[in-house]
Amino acid sequence: MMLTSGDSQLLTLVSTITEDIIRPKMKEEDAEKRMLLISRLVCMLAAVMVCAMALYFGKIYQLLKTGGSAYGAGIFIPLVLGCFWKKADSRAVDIGMLAGLIVSFGFDMLFKIPMGLSLDGIIPGGLLCLMICVGGSLGAAKRNS
Repeated sequence: MMLTSGDSQLLTLVSTITEDIIRPKMKEEDAEKRMLLISRLVCMLAAVMVCAMALYFGKIYQLLKTGGSAYGAGIFIPLVLGCFWKKADSRAVDIGMLAGLIVSFGFDMLFKIPMGLSLDGIIPGGLLCLMICVGGSLGAAKRNS
């Protein structure tokens, strides 16, 4: 179970980082070669992070729950905003995605698991992601007007 779920989530994480965050910022000249190198590096770094998480947690359920929570906090809100709100600014969404992922993961690692809290990291991570996406998009729209 760990291998099939883990490799799917690892590939999803790498493709989200490389295709949604890094590729739009690149120029078209030899973007494919650089993207291949970047995706390999991101995959190796993510795999090292997943191995460290597996050693830290020791339980498959907790590992998948924490990883899914962090991914959900960083991806779900930008996905919904991108589908239903045309004023979403890509820079604000990129920052919101990273902030939501980092806060959710950090909250679970530093507070929830060691202290035994019942609040999952997806709540503060998702709220921060929402605030950054909406606030940054409204600020960018006001600046461009």
